[in-house]
Amino acid sequence: MTLQKAGICFALIHNSNQQRNEYLLPHLESLRNITSLKFDVKRFYISAQPKVLAHGAWMAIFRGFLQQKLNRNWCQYKKINPPFLLKTVIIFLKANIKKYCSKKTFREIGNRHSFIETILTDKHIRAWNAFIETDCEYLVCFEDDAVFRDNSIARFSALFDTLIQRAGNQFVYVDLAGGCDINDLQISQLATVTQDDFTHYSKPVTNTTCVYLISRLLVSEFLNQLTRRPWLRLIAIDWMINKLFIDIEKNNFEILCMHAEPPIFHHGSATGVYKAWRK
Repeated sequence: MTLQKAGICFALIHNSNQQRNEYLLPHLESLRNITSLKFDVKRFYISAQPKVLAHGAWMAIFRGFLQQKLNRNWCQYKKINPPFLLKTVIIFLKANIKKYCSKKTFREIGNRHSFIETILTDKHIRAWNAFIETDCEYLVCFEDDAVFRDNSIARFSALFDTLIQRAGNQFVYVDLAGGCDINDLQISQLATVTQDDFTHYSKPVTNTTCVYLISRLLVSEFLNQLTRRPWLRLIAIDWMINKLFIDIEKNNFEILCMHAEPPIFHHGSATGVYKAWRK
C-alpha cells in the first residue's frame, strides 16, 4: 500500500512510571501499527527531567502572578466579564500571605507543585521541537495518564483520514481526551457546531493536555511565540497553550479547533483510573 505523503508523529510524555507505561506502550504500539498501514508514522518519548525540588518563593509568587493575569486575559478572550481587578489583587495577596505564614510543609508542597508544572510544560515544548525536525504534518501528544477506550483506535483513524483530506499547511488543534467539565471552562459560548462526534469552536481553546493533535504550522507558530516571549514557558502547559491562542488571535489566523465529544481517549487522572499528581 502506498503511504500518504503527510505523516504523523506520536509523542509519549512520561516520567518513567512503570505501571502507566506497561499499560500505555502496547496500546500506542497498536495505534502506530494500524496508522502506519496508510501513513508515514514516527514516534518518540520525552521523559528526561531534573530532580523534583521546590521552587523558591519568588519564582512561585511570580508564576502565581502570571496565572492571575492570564485568568483575566482568558475571560476577555471568551467574552465574559473578568472579576474586578481590585478583587483579583486582594485574593492573590491573601492567598500568598496565607501560604507563606502557614506551616513550612504546606508551603513546600505548593512550591513543589509549581516546579512539577514547569517540568511538564518543558516536556511538551521539547516534544514540539523534536516534531518540527521531522517532515510530518501532525503531532499527537500523549501524557502517561491517557487511557484507551474500546473504540479509540477506530475513532482516531477516522479522524486522521478526515484531516489528511484537507490541504496541508493549515492551523489545526484537536482536543482528544477532555478532562475538565465544559461548564467549568466556560467555553460553550464559543462552540459553533457539533458533528461527527466533534464540537467545533470559533476560537481555539484547549481542555487539558492529556491527549491532543496539533498541526505542523501551529506548532511552528507556538515555538515562534515562545522565542519572543520566553517567560510563557513558566505557565502550566494547558494554560500556556490557551495563552498562546490568545496572543496569536490578533494575527487573524484561521484555526480549525475541535474537541472530541465524547473524548476519544479517557483522561485517567480525571476519571479516577489514576491518582492525580497534585493529590
